[in-house]
Amino acid sequence: MLKKTTLVLAVAGALIAAGVATAQVKQGKTRPASTSHLMKGAIKPNSDALKKAVESAPADEKAWKALAVNAALLNEPATR
Repeated sequence: MLKKTTLVLAVAGALIAAGVATAQVKQGKTRPASTSHLMKGAIKPNSDALKKAVESAPADEKAWKALAVNAALLNEPATR
């Protein structure tokens, strides 16, 4: 009976150790975007759209909604 209990505890300990070892391995890439990627992909296009709207006001409701999306997308990185 003692041998069986010892064997069960040894197997359980090995499984726990293996689980802890694999849980600490990072899965996938977690690297954030660089500043230049943010500028080219998010900041520049949305700020250009806002600049265009300042020069000539949007003509209809659809254009105003698109402009609101551009402003929200510019605000999003600033809130993180």
